[in-house]
Order: sequence, then structure tokens, then C-alpha cells
Amino acid sequence: MSSTDAAKLEIVLFGGLAIRRNGEVLTLPQSKKTRALLAFLILKGTPQRREALCDLLWEIPDDPRGVLRWSLSKLRPLVNDGNVERLSADRERISFEPHGAIVDITRVEEACAAGLEHLSLATLRDLHSMFGGPLLSGLELPNQPAYETWRLGQQDKVRRLCMQVINEILVREEVDAAERTLLFHDLVELDPDNQDTHLHLIAHLAN
Repeated sequence: MSSTDAAKLEIVLFGGLAIRRNGEVLTLPQSKKTRALLAFLILKGTPQRREALCDLLWEIPDDPRGVLRWSLSKLRPLVNDGNVERLSADRERISFEPHGAIVDITRVEEACAAGLEHLSLATLRDLHSMFGGPLLSGLELPNQPAYETWRLGQQDKVRRLCMQVINEILVREEVDAAERTLLFHDLVELDPDNQDTHLHLIAHLAN
């Protein structure tokens, strides 16, 4: 496996799920649960037991393991290729390993963990440009409460990371007033119940 081959895959989780190979947007399975399965495996980052995945994502069908196998058959061609196996499974567990794939939320998480203050403004803007909507938007499964609890928790965690990126951009002196206005609006959208965020926007607009 070469790093060049592995880097051709891009996975977007902000605003939903999208996969690009060599810049081409791939057609995803119509099944929302199948797409949710891939997103869950990517974000968990560790092998997951087949039985637990069936319980998490599916109401009890006649053959839950069969449904899971079908989903995996639809997902493998999207993320695996001749040189790289990212989605792997044995009789008990299923896992996703990026192997060079670019995952948007992973980039944001790694940048925040390493310290945003060390990044250039251009890199921060690049991170900010990834925020195309709430994480896992469109992958709601209201009849699967355990999954929904997990999904909403992931959204909340990532929303805080997005706010960290925006706040770091705001402290950079070279950011002009027009860009600051957009950033303050983004903060209000991310945290609409935070009164301080609204006051900061009003104060900025008053200057």
C-alpha cells in the first residue's frame, strides 16, 4: 500500500456523509442505516462487535446479521480498493481504519488536540471551511434511541471543537471586520442559547 493510493479517499461527515475518490463524489447506499453504520465505525475508531451493531442500528428483523452483511457488502466498494482495506470484518467484529483516507472531523480533532494557537491563519480557515453543517446531519434514526443518543453526543462534542477553531481565528489581528462578522454569526448559529455569543456579535456590529 502506498500513501499516494491511500490519500485518494476523502470522507466528509460534516453536513451528512459524503465520500470522494480522486475528487469524484461516490454514490452512497440509499439505506440510511447503512450510511449510519459507516459513520459510526469511522467515529468509533475501534473494532465493534457485530451483535452490538445490530442492536444499535436495527430493529429486530428475522436475520439481523444478514442485514448487517448486506450493508457491509454495499460499503466495502466505497472505502476499500485493490491496495487498501479500510473496512474489515471477522466473524465477531467489524472495524474501520483510515489508512491514509482524509476524514474531515479527524483533521479538526487532531488540530484541536495539538493546539490551534500553533496553526497559521490559512490552516485555521481551511479547518473552518469544513464546517458544512452539523455532524451526521441527515443520518437521524429516531426509532433507534441508543444510536440517537450517541449521534447527538457526537454533534455536541464537535460543535465545541468548531467553536474553538472560530474563536482562534477571531484572536488573530489580521482578520478584518467583514470576516469577523461572518465568524460571529457562525458562533451564534453553533450556540444560539449562549447570551455572551449574541452580545459579542452586537458589540462587534456596533463598532
